[in-house]
Amino acid sequence: MSPLSPTWSSRNRPMRLHSLVLLLLAGGSLAAADGDAPLRDRVTFRNAPPIEAAEVISEGSEEIVYKLTPEGNPSRKPARNVIGVEYVGMKQVGDWKSATEALTAGQFTTAAASYAKVAAGPREWEKVYGAIAQGDALEQAGKYAEAAKSFNVVVAKYKDHRLWLDAAYREGMALAMAKDATGAEAVAAKLSDQAKGKIGPPAESRAAAIRTAVLYGKGDLTKVIEQARRVNLRPQSEPDAWFHFNFWLADAYRKGQKPKEAARIAETMLASLDEYPVRKAQAIALKGLSLVESDPQAALIELLKLDVLPFGSETQKCEARYQAGVILNAEAGRLAAAPDTAKDEVKKAFVKELNVTSRLVLTAAAASPVACPAKDKAAELVKKLPPE
Repeated sequence: MSPLSPTWSSRNRPMRLHSLVLLLLAGGSLAAADGDAPLRDRVTFRNAPPIEAAEVISEGSEEIVYKLTPEGNPSRKPARNVIGVEYVGMKQVGDWKSATEALTAGQFTTAAASYAKVAAGPREWEKVYGAIAQGDALEQAGKYAEAAKSFNVVVAKYKDHRLWLDAAYREGMALAMAKDATGAEAVAAKLSDQAKGKIGPPAESRAAAIRTAVLYGKGDLTKVIEQARRVNLRPQSEPDAWFHFNFWLADAYRKGQKPKEAARIAETMLASLDEYPVRKAQAIALKGLSLVESDPQAALIELLKLDVLPFGSETQKCEARYQAGVILNAEAGRLAAAPDTAKDEVKKAFVKELNVTSRLVLTAAAASPVACPAKDKAAELVKKLPPE
C-alpha cells in the first residue's frame, strides 16, 4: 500500500502520516556516538582479513609496507590486494576529522580548506590522501578546475604510490567536468599508455571513463551511453573509482532527462554499498531524485529513507525533504481537486493530513543548517501552503 493512498494511514496502525514522518525526521539524530579512536592503522584486503598495524610505512604501487609492532621488522603485502587503508590520524581530533565532518554536512569549501591543511603535513599519507580528499571536496563544490589541480599533486609527485591510478582518473574526470576536453584527453591518453604495461585493464577502464565524461561535456548523450559500456570498474576491488564513476553517470543520465536509467544505476549500486553507509545514503538520494517525475510515490519512499539513516549530508537531506514536500503538496492538490473529494469525509481528512505532512517536511527543509537552493525553495513554498 502506497503512503499516498487515501486508506494507507488507516490500515493496521493508528499512526498518522505526519506522525510517521516526524519519527523519520527524528531518526536521523539517533546515530551511535563514535567510540574511542583506534590506536593502530587499519589495512583492508581483498579476500583476506584486515590487519591492525602499529604503522603503515608506505603504500607503493607494487607493495604496501607496514609494521605490526613499533619495534618489529617491516612486513610487506602486494598492493593489488589492498582495498583501503585507514590511518590513526583520520580518526583523531584534527584537520582530517573536522574536514570529514564538514564534507558530511555539505560544507564542501570548508572541507577542502581543512583537507589542504592535512596535505601540508609531513607524512606521506597526509600529502597523498589530503590532496585527493581536497580535490574530492572541491569537485563536490563544483570547482572542477581547482579539483583537477589537487588531484594532479599526487599524479605529478607520487607516481609510485598505490593511489596514483585513482588520482589520475579523478584529475581527468575533473578536467572533463570543467569542459577542458584537451586536458582530460591528455590524462586519458596517459592512462591508456599505462594499460599497455603492468597496470593493464584497470588503467584502460579509467581512460574510458574520462572519455565518457568528455563526450557528456560535448552534449552527446547517445555517444555517452556507448562509451560508458567500455568502462569495467569493479565494486569489490576498485570501490572508489567504481562508486565515483557510476554515481557521476547516474547523475548525468538524470540531468540528461533519462531518469529511469539513472534510477536503475543507483538501484544497482545499492547492492554493493552496505559497507559504505555514507555512499549508500548518496545513492538513495540520487535514486529518489531520479524518480520524482516518473514515479513520485516511489521517490517519496526513497527520499524519506535519508532521515532514518545516520549518514548523508545536510545538503542531501535538505534536497530530499524539499522534494518530498513538493510530492506531498502536489498529491494533496490533486486529491482536493477531485470531484468526489468534497463529499467524502475520509478523503477530505486525508487531504488535510497530506497538507500537514507537506508543511512539516518543507519546514524541516527550510530550517536546514546549510545554505542550498532547496532550502530557499522550501521556504517559499511553505508561504503558499494552506493555513494550518
